[in-house]
Amino acid sequence: MKKNFKMSLATEMALVSVFALAAAIVFYIILSITADAALNKIFDTEQFYRKCDQKTIESLEKYVRENDIKSDDWYMLNRWVKDGNAIMLSVYKDDVLVYDSQMQSSYSEDTETDEDSSSSVSSAVMIENDYAMQTSYKIDFADGEADVSIYGFYSANYYRIAYVLEFILPCLLFIFIILAAVQKKIKYLVQLSEEVHLMEGGDLDHHITVRGNDEIAMLASSVDSLRQSFIQKLAHIMQLQDESKALVTEMSHDLRTPMTPLMIYLGMLREHRYESDEERESYIEKSYEKASQLKHMSDNMFSYFIMDKNADISLETVSMYDAFYDQLSSMKGYLTIEGYEIQINMDMTDVDIKINGEFMIRIFDNLVSNILKYADCSNAVIVNLFNENDKVILHVSNRINELADYSTSTGFGVKNIKKMMQQMSSECIIHQKDDRYDTFLLFRVTSGSSDCDG
Repeated sequence: MKKNFKMSLATEMALVSVFALAAAIVFYIILSITADAALNKIFDTEQFYRKCDQKTIESLEKYVRENDIKSDDWYMLNRWVKDGNAIMLSVYKDDVLVYDSQMQSSYSEDTETDEDSSSSVSSAVMIENDYAMQTSYKIDFADGEADVSIYGFYSANYYRIAYVLEFILPCLLFIFIILAAVQKKIKYLVQLSEEVHLMEGGDLDHHITVRGNDEIAMLASSVDSLRQSFIQKLAHIMQLQDESKALVTEMSHDLRTPMTPLMIYLGMLREHRYESDEERESYIEKSYEKASQLKHMSDNMFSYFIMDKNADISLETVSMYDAFYDQLSSMKGYLTIEGYEIQINMDMTDVDIKINGEFMIRIFDNLVSNILKYADCSNAVIVNLFNENDKVILHVSNRINELADYSTSTGFGVKNIKKMMQQMSSECIIHQKDDRYDTFLLFRVTSGSSDCDG
């Protein structure tokens, strides 16, 4: 049963891409929620920030001590903040804001690079602290002790890494799904290539794998159909070879049967080994009979091989009456002259069949020839013609002549009838039981009424 292919390869890959995109989006959402929850659980705690603040204060104290920095030295404090500590720093001296890293970012580069001017500006922008600092640390600057409030983005790098991974991993998943689908197709193509190589090596029993419903599967199905066609053709060739071998064996035997006595009679005539003119005439007559047998055999063989070579024949649609009436009338007249009694029962109906006119003549010639050779003339030959089950059937029945010479029989007459019937899409069936010989010719009805009552 041939498989229906409905989905193109482009459509299939588009669906895979949509599925991969949906999977990547779902994975991104799940990964984002999970990663954020995990990071918040780890880093968003007072203990974590207190520990990080302590390390940062220690670093600032060391920096202030080594560089002898005052509490309002904006330039040096900015350098420390910008060295990658990722914090917001505020310095209060006597509850007055003398340094704020956020406010300092709004000044120009000239102010940031000029240490003297930054100090004077710092003195001018002392702002009252209106809010109570939640966490502050006391640090000894060059100009005395000051309160330092810090807010560090200590987990920022971890969140950045998480955000990058949240983008990269879904992209990798998308690419992986696409590549997996492509790899599956490539693997299938490699498998088909290996199976085709097996076919090239002569292994036609190995089935071609048909998987999916796209163009590749369609190609695989076509290759498998080709394989099956090769098998059928090879089987047909082997059958023809076997038939040809059997035919050559039969031909050699059948031709030797009349050839041997013919050579004997001709040898006797050539050597004048006869005692009277009557005996010589007898040898001549017998030689002629054997030569006639050889001619009949060669004609039948020629007809058989000619039909093999001309398998394509033209068929014409004719009525049941036109196909059989004249042939049966001629058959009855000829057999009657030869001393046979023939009973013909024709139940004509208004149906048509397809025949080849030349084949029909040769078929009836073979039927008459077989009757003359092998039918008992003391019993009537019965011929029935009727329409049954959408088939026109010609049934010829005769009694077998037990005294007939079957040594000259080649069987080509029946073979020719069967082959001609087959080429007309019809059928020939032979039944032989006890002393009866029945021939059935079945023709398929193509149009008209199949009512047997006519």
